[in-house]
Amino acid sequence: QKEQLVVASVRHGIRKKGMYAPFTPSGTIVVNRIVSSTYVAIPNLKPLVENSNSFLNYQWMAHTGEFPHRLVCYHMGLCNNESYDDKGINQIWCTLPLQLLEWMMESSLSYYLFLIVSPMILFTFWIMEQVLVYPLTTALFGIVALITTTTRVKVKTF
Repeated sequence: QKEQLVVASVRHGIRKKGMYAPFTPSGTIVVNRIVSSTYVAIPNLKPLVENSNSFLNYQWMAHTGEFPHRLVCYHMGLCNNESYDDKGINQIWCTLPLQLLEWMMESSLSYYLFLIVSPMILFTFWIMEQVLVYPLTTALFGIVALITTTTRVKVKTF
């Protein structure tokens, strides 16, 4: 079950053009009873989404890729003054990864390497978050896996 957070404050009188995606730990937001993602779909990742199994979609990739941000800002509470550029992009957590992605798109070799390596990195982030958020469940699965792999079944041969 996802934790429900309440809006702490609303600032009025701010007039800026552009779109802003607020950071929420779940990656979703509910406004007027409409659930929406707080992530964007990056067009350059379309081949990765289209050529994968159903679990690899924009929401999952963005949510899993946000793990370091969520760990530091939400779980550890170390981000007090996040800032956004004139395009509405978080300067610390999004600008650098987006610049890296754009750089990789320029080179076809690094692009294909990225398409291969990025799911592995995202899966590693996903596992790390499962261990952090669900330590008891993870420990239980670990114990079951350990018992399963170390138990040897003796088979009689006739």
